Amino acid sequence: MMASPLMQEDFKSMKHLRLALLFLLIASSHVYAEENYSWPPDQFVLQYAGEIGFLSVGVNEKFWKNTLNHELLFGYVPQQLAGQRSIYTIANKLSYLQKTRSQFVQLYVGANIFYVLNVAENTLKESYYRHNEYPINSLHLMPYAGLNFLFLDSHSSNMTPCFEIGILDDNFDNYILNRKTVSLKTIFTFSLGLRWNLNYPN
Repeated sequence: MMASPLMQEDFKSMKHLRLALLFLLIASSHVYAEENYSWPPDQFVLQYAGEIGFLSVGVNEKFWKNTLNHELLFGYVPQQLAGQRSIYTIANKLSYLQKTRSQFVQLYVGANIFYVLNVAENTLKESYYRHNEYPINSLHLMPYAGLNFLFLDSHSSNMTPCFEIGILDDNFDNYILNRKTVSLKTIFTFSLGLRWNLNYPN
């Protein structure tokens, strides 16, 4: 059963509202970070999957007493996986790290806003959705939760593996509009990552 045009317009308005709220969140974090950022950044980041690319690379800066992470990532999907052409993305991720006494894991939650640089349609999704069921946009919002695995984050390795699960905005909207034809499991996306601490000489 396809959603009515009115419902589709309502969800477009909701998407615009979510993006506006996220822009405000990121902008406010940048205002605070102006007095706290340092360069070079704290960590180098490598991410596998998670909607922003087959592989993504970037940097992470910690601030606000190491409770906030701000990542900037460049993502790439090769043509063999993307379909018609390679896909490139830029992602801006902001996350809050839960204080923990555990020596093994640390929970964090955040939001990712990413932009697809070179395509106007998401070729990766074409095989999963019927025609016109999936609203295509180049700008996306994805809330997520993750786990840092701290057992490797030591002076000897300086490496922190992580796992994330997120919900892409268009996947969620598509499920709400087409619950009879779209499975709930399609709204979730998963990723694996590594963060290396960058130690610089004084």
